[in-house]
Amino acid sequence: MSNFVCPGFRFAGVHAGIKADHALDLGLIAADGTASAAAVFTRNRVAAAPVTLSRAILARTRGRVRGVVVNSGNANACTGPQGVDDARRMAALGRDACGGHALVASTGVIGRPLAMDRVERGIAAARAALAPDGFVRFAEAIMTTDKRPKVAARDVTLGRRAVRLVGATKGAGMIAPDMATTLTFVVTDAAVAPAALRSLVAAAVEPTYNAIAVDGDTSTNDTLAVLAGGVGPAAPRDLRTLGAALTDLLDELAHLLIADGEGVHHVVTIEVRGARTLRDARLVARRIAVSPLVKTAISGGDPNWGRVLCAVGNAGVDLEPDRIALAIGGVPVVARGTAIDGWDPAAVAAVMKRPAYTMAIDLGAGRATARHLACDLSHDYVTINADYTT
Repeated sequence: MSNFVCPGFRFAGVHAGIKADHALDLGLIAADGTASAAAVFTRNRVAAAPVTLSRAILARTRGRVRGVVVNSGNANACTGPQGVDDARRMAALGRDACGGHALVASTGVIGRPLAMDRVERGIAAARAALAPDGFVRFAEAIMTTDKRPKVAARDVTLGRRAVRLVGATKGAGMIAPDMATTLTFVVTDAAVAPAALRSLVAAAVEPTYNAIAVDGDTSTNDTLAVLAGGVGPAAPRDLRTLGAALTDLLDELAHLLIADGEGVHHVVTIEVRGARTLRDARLVARRIAVSPLVKTAISGGDPNWGRVLCAVGNAGVDLEPDRIALAIGGVPVVARGTAIDGWDPAAVAAVMKRPAYTMAIDLGAGRATARHLACDLSHDYVTINADYTT
């Protein structure tokens, strides 16, 4: 079996002409039968038409769909009544292609109307191209500024039978945790009721996709959807096992996403320990991860630990500054809120040249912990986004 085949599903990625560079720009997932579906969406109040419509489809069908249709190159966001009509037309075409209700998603430039004639031709072409081994092409079709398609797979045993999970993600900028980040789609052949699947997805997203940041901006289009086709074994007694596999899969995809972020050269794991509550730990970790001053220090390999403590203090949690400890890449830097005597800036700078390392912060206030994936803010990021539409 190919690494990216999932029984009960077919996939396609085609060039519809939405992008000008002849890249793949329309993806389709089709289930062989009705699948359970669960999704989380952006909390950005300026939500794109496909997000609003997919929420409504899940509510109307009570979490039962036959597929997903996605375009890249155009976000269909901030496009008014025409954008709503276009999303509905896209859903109708997806329904015809998949044989039942289909979720819709879009990604790309905001504020421009979709070229629906191209979308229609693209969905027809994708329908004709559906194949069990088409998942990588689907993953390529949903890319925007991504440098490569990002896919992962897991096999897990439920009872005595094997279950497959296959996932794809996209995103390189406008990434910050808030219910979901970027476009992500996972399929599995497990048989799971929609309500149980919703619980699994909510639990799996929190420590993975809601714990990453490239630039601190939550997109208008964020959608993370999981479809369970049901041709494999039932999971009611093994929900914990399936949930662990889903979390592990999303964690790998989240790491791939951050490593491929716009202008990213360093991926840093922010580990916060000793917080009073989980909420406090998460707030501190996220604040460090999105701080422009910390991110530029990471970019330059500058062991300016004061920026990290400044971010800790800006997180909005109660703490005692003289209890804070910090280590970078395993090198102790701060204890009791101040620099350790004889700490070695050169050793820390050497660590910060690595493509991946950890910043460990201990607040000395309790036992709660949290982790967040962060990255640098480089000249390349500015260059990419300074002329994104021009």
